[in-house]
Amino acid sequence: MSTVSVRMPQYLWQWTRNRYGNCPVMPAKGSPISSFLRSFLRHRNLRPEEEAFLQARNDGEIAQSYTFIVPSFPGRDPDYYNYLSPIAESQLRDLLRDLFDAELFADLSRFSTSRKQGVNIIYSWLDTHGIEPTEQNYMAVAKRYQLLRRREKDNQRKKKFH
Repeated sequence: MSTVSVRMPQYLWQWTRNRYGNCPVMPAKGSPISSFLRSFLRHRNLRPEEEAFLQARNDGEIAQSYTFIVPSFPGRDPDYYNYLSPIAESQLRDLLRDLFDAELFADLSRFSTSRKQGVNIIYSWLDTHGIEPTEQNYMAVAKRYQLLRRREKDNQRKKKFH
């Protein structure tokens, strides 16, 4: 069984574990994750300087890793095609963050709340989605939600004037 791991912030790791299950996880056929892996997995054929870069990057990493089982695709043996380049790993993390953002915004955008109620709603959302309700996780998720709200308001403003 071949696997790939993706490093991510704690809140995203906890959400991913809650959504997809404990590691390692086989992505569902046809899912965005499975499609991504199909497109970007390759054979690990690194030069020595690339290996040194990866080792240095891994040594300084404090985030947690989430592991996916490499699915079998036609013409791509998972024992051979089981490597994500650093750029592809970053893109997979971004894909997971996009899925997280979509769920966060869909769930919380329904509420028009005061600042104090917003704090409680975000803590409740963290708890509901398997994310430990720590100050660090709250701040990270609140920032993500604030960014999403700002983007949505900007998009509505643009539509209004065009």
